[in-house]
Amino acid sequence: MTDMDDLFFIASKVLWMLLNPMQLLIIILFAGIALCWTRWWKSGRRLAMIVFLIIFFIGTFPVADWLTAGLENRFPQLDALPEDAAGIIVLGSAINVDIIKNRGRLTLDHGNQRMRKAVALAKSNPHVPVVFTGFSPKLFPDEFSEADAARWFFRVNGVENQMLYEDRARNTYENAVYAKELTKKSLEEGISGRWVLVTSAIHAP
Repeated sequence: MTDMDDLFFIASKVLWMLLNPMQLLIIILFAGIALCWTRWWKSGRRLAMIVFLIIFFIGTFPVADWLTAGLENRFPQLDALPEDAAGIIVLGSAINVDIIKNRGRLTLDHGNQRMRKAVALAKSNPHVPVVFTGFSPKLFPDEFSEADAARWFFRVNGVENQMLYEDRARNTYENAVYAKELTKKSLEEGISGRWVLVTSAIHAP
């Protein structure tokens, strides 16, 4: 990775902290409250009330599920690998590294379905290599990587002998770059065909 890649990674993390929808709503809510102590207090009160109602609605009803259902349903679930599959690539961000590091307990995160699907596909195709790619999406990561945690998970689930690990990627772009390096090694060893990507359906685009 270049210095520009590092700069892009830092900028993306900082911008997301500011532009994350819930974070943005909270910032606007506090701005509305602050305006209540100025001559624009009526506008501030109105703004704070509107944002409060939006946050209440999002917290009370399954708004996230409504918004994501249409995106996820575009992609059918894969029950078996295509005949020309050369291997499987599993994206990270599905393991709670902090709990594993601090409590020694293997805990999957919100993307746990991709890990379980990868295990199921690997067991059904024991001759196929599986690449797990992921270091940490954190701005200030620990030494313990997602790949370290994934080793534990796949060993416990009995597919360790099929696994290849990439432990440098911090985002999806780097997942692609570094995973490609491992697939090139497989090509050099005479393995050809399509690599199947395993990730959350909403993340696929």
